[in-house]
Amino acid sequence: MRRERLQRQEEEAPRLFAKGGPGGPGRKPGVPMKIGVKVKEAIVEAAAMVGCDGYGTGKLHGYLYALAIEKPEIFGRLLERVMPLSLSGKVDVEHGPKQYETVEELAEALRARGLPMPNRLIDVTPKGERSVV
Repeated sequence: MRRERLQRQEEEAPRLFAKGGPGGPGRKPGVPMKIGVKVKEAIVEAAAMVGCDGYGTGKLHGYLYALAIEKPEIFGRLLERVMPLSLSGKVDVEHGPKQYETVEELAEALRARGLPMPNRLIDVTPKGERSVV
């Protein structure tokens, strides 16, 4: 009897998180979580107090340096979170890929862009076409 009543109440109650249902009260968009901000500040302050030697040497920078040396996998994950997600730049694609007639011409173009010349070049010319490199 009690089980049936509880089941009936569940069926009649509005489902807050059901697909298409009304959302919960929650935070308004753009409002930071107060506890989250305080926790982040405490973490930064604690890291600064520890430093790279446990006595505060180097403050936050010292702590992050020690973390990078001792736990590179964790430091890598941290970098993943703070690096920009997208890079922007101008790309000129109007003329298509540049064809170089000689290896020297290719080497000069790489040097002009500040790129190293590879030790070995791979021929990617489709079969039946003239190899340029």
